[in-house]
Amino acid sequence: MQTGSSSRFGQNVALLIFLVLLILAPRPLAGWLDLASARRFKAAGDPASAAVKYASAAQRLVWRADLWEQAGLAALEAGQPEAAIPYLENARKALALSVDGWLALGDAWAETGELPAAMAAWQKCSMSGPAYERMAQAHRGMGDYPAALQDLLNLVTLEPQAAHAHYELALFLAAADPQSALPELIRAAQLDSSLNARVEPLRLSLNTALLSDDEPYRFLLAGRALGAQDEWDLAAEAFRRSVLLRPDYAAGWAWLGEAKQHLGQDGRPDLEHALQLDPDSAMTHVFYGMYWQRQGQAQKALEAFQAAVKLEPETAAWRVALGGAYEQTGGLPQAVAEYLRAVELDPQDASAWQALALFSVTNGYDLAGTGLWAAHNLLKLAPDEWSSHDVAGQVTFALGNIGEAQYQFEEAINLAHGQPGPHLHLALVYLELGERAAAHDELETARSLDPDGPVGMQAGRLLEGYFP
Repeated sequence: MQTGSSSRFGQNVALLIFLVLLILAPRPLAGWLDLASARRFKAAGDPASAAVKYASAAQRLVWRADLWEQAGLAALEAGQPEAAIPYLENARKALALSVDGWLALGDAWAETGELPAAMAAWQKCSMSGPAYERMAQAHRGMGDYPAALQDLLNLVTLEPQAAHAHYELALFLAAADPQSALPELIRAAQLDSSLNARVEPLRLSLNTALLSDDEPYRFLLAGRALGAQDEWDLAAEAFRRSVLLRPDYAAGWAWLGEAKQHLGQDGRPDLEHALQLDPDSAMTHVFYGMYWQRQGQAQKALEAFQAAVKLEPETAAWRVALGGAYEQTGGLPQAVAEYLRAVELDPQDASAWQALALFSVTNGYDLAGTGLWAAHNLLKLAPDEWSSHDVAGQVTFALGNIGEAQYQFEEAINLAHGQPGPHLHLALVYLELGERAAAHDELETARSLDPDGPVGMQAGRLLEGYFP
């Protein structure tokens, strides 16, 4: 028994001595302990705590100024750019910032909205590909397209095998010099075949544009191609160049007005200027109608679409737009008449069949006849589009064909996992089948994919109703 007591007494004394030494430890020892803690926190996936410990170690181990950079990198990783900046600034003052540190300092300034300071930091490592990439993005966000273009030229010079860099450069060149964009598009696709789906439509559009000697028209086609790829800021730049070359170019002003709306700007002055220049342009009247739809002015939109159809009564797309406007203003008989006229005018237009099928579902109009007919033609014309299967599923679900609806919604999800609508609709199928767990999962997915949109909000209401 005495031996056991002596052993415990010895352990207690050793622990007491360790604690006393820890309390009385000089700064270097405490610094090394902080550094060890920082590394443990980082390994455990806790960068915020690691940042604090790295900073404490840097204060105590004054010859280890590089630890300020580690503190800054950890703070930035933790989503704390305000904390990262003073840490990284301490490393800068001690001449201890690496290339990664300069990049991180720029990132931290950028995240706090201080773009000039961010640019200054990135320029310190401007021979770095990531720095050029960041500067290009920042210049683009600032609307300084010539500077962004130069950044991308520097980037592809430094990293000639970077497919994404060639593709981004091609987008900028499409807005500024369409002919020079083609070699970059081809090079991007050669380096990364997965870019083909985006490269090929743009390449074809630019080739078509270059067949014309009309430079404003070339920029118009280039801008439309960029808009089709959702690159609306660059599309707007192309349209600006178009109207600068020809100030009375109504189509250029109309497309510029449309592009501005996609950028959250007021495109109405440009659209109205386009109408003044060419009041007989059906396309401009359609853009004007779309403008009023976005403003929630359904009657004004209806009038604009009516004007377009009056000018070009044989264009199916204008009939679809007019049908939608009638639907919004409560003119359901007129709406279905326009949709039916659209599919008659252009039976190969999948969008017209989709509009007719959705009208049938939304308004309960002749589902077994018109609805199924429209859905069948939609699937035949666009079998690889997720929306075709989603619409067909909605029609068959409304008709009570649950098995077919489930198949169509699953096909839609397989074609586009990131679309919230099919997940919401599949959840309704599962609720109908009594499969609550599966319904819950699909509703959660729909809400996560569209947290602030109408689909996400509807999924949230269903979750509250069925799973309180």
